[in-house]
Amino acid sequence: MHKPVMVVEDDMDIRSNFIAALKLEDYPVYSAVNGVEALRLLESLETSALPGCIIIDLMMPEMNGKEFIKKIKEHVNKDISSINLVVATAKGNSETQEPLPYEVERLQKPLGLDDLYDVVERLNRD
Repeated sequence: MHKPVMVVEDDMDIRSNFIAALKLEDYPVYSAVNGVEALRLLESLETSALPGCIIIDLMMPEMNGKEFIKKIKEHVNKDISSINLVVATAKGNSETQEPLPYEVERLQKPLGLDDLYDVVERLNRD
């Protein structure tokens, strides 16, 4: 049984595609449209139900990906602060090149299923 994966993406089509692809590989999936919603969801979960990794878009309303990364990595709950993070950004997007507050895995959209599965399998540890 896989640990859950969280997808934080404001674009409904991209979010739906990520969710469908992950469910095809039997990953339980949580989703949120922005960092505020994702943080609330994470804080409501029992430790055993936390995702093994979170796939994050950088450009989102309310709380962008950079702010979300900072909140997660500095979270008082060590179980939340240790979740593996993956940033998925569009090619050619200026956000893609900007430094992030912490070292995280990066993927460029559009991404192939193999790329998605490889990073989730590697980072979504039990």
